Amino acid sequence: MHWIRFEYHGQVGFGALNGDRIELLKFDESPLPALDDAVQVALAEVKVLIPVVPSKLIALWNNFHALAVEKNSTPPRT
Repeated sequence: MHWIRFEYHGQVGFGALNGDRIELLKFDESPLPALDDAVQVALAEVKVLIPVVPSKLIALWNNFHALAVEKNSTPPRT
């Protein structure tokens, strides 16, 4: 089974991709009024979105000291 996040008539939804159809998942917190009581929607009718919208970017600076030297910067004190 493949999960898909999509936009349909301005509403973001989730579903299970089944061939060229998406079986919709409705959540109480995120109803899709544009879909009414539809159970499926055609893949060709939606805009496929990235799986999630990140709220933060977490990066590791394993080579920060090398970058600081390259940029003539002083690394922060640890």
